[in-house]
Amino acid sequence: MWTVASEHEFDEKLISDRNPVGFKPSPALIAESKRETFRINSVRNALDYYDAGRYSAVIGSSPVCANLLHHAVELMMKACLAKNDTIEQILAYGHEQSYRHDLKKLRDALIVRVPALAEFNSLINDLQQWEAIRYPDSIIEKGAQMTVSLFDTPVVAPSISMPEPSYKLQLYDVDRLMGALLVTTGLNRDCFLSDMGEKRALIYKDKLRETYLGGPRAV
Repeated sequence: MWTVASEHEFDEKLISDRNPVGFKPSPALIAESKRETFRINSVRNALDYYDAGRYSAVIGSSPVCANLLHHAVELMMKACLAKNDTIEQILAYGHEQSYRHDLKKLRDALIVRVPALAEFNSLINDLQQWEAIRYPDSIIEKGAQMTVSLFDTPVVAPSISMPEPSYKLQLYDVDRLMGALLVTTGLNRDCFLSDMGEKRALIYKDKLRETYLGGPRAV
């Protein structure tokens, strides 16, 4: 082994086609690399869930649209927290003792660091409620009143005379929250935004209709 005049080390045993100089990253560098990988992939996945959730809302797919948007916000909030958390904390995000899929816990941790996000408290409470009907069990037992508003208009109030639990969501507010969270991640917005996926979807939309559920001749 030999050391150059820097914080990095090199090891002859590590030399390969992919590592021609035998670079040996320090534990700190490995941890930082893992953290950035988590953040970048969390944002990418969050935006994929977000796009799918918005489309699902447009075609009137409830509660699936809210479930997808819940995942989008969850991943984006975790990307924000990972900006300053250690890799050990990040890897524990999915544990029962940590956040798992609880937007309220994520919100409470995040607004300590970014108080301005408290503006979205009510929205996050609404979005977390939909997690209870991610599977149909609760709907079968208790029923549900589901309301999704696509634009910046008041959400229609559920009927107070009906006993079923109410679930409401305003897509315009989710748009604002996702925009604010993307800024909070500190990552380059332009690296994640592209209209290529949307253009491709429009090209294939009608073609794929022919094979939906196996096509017209499916058994």
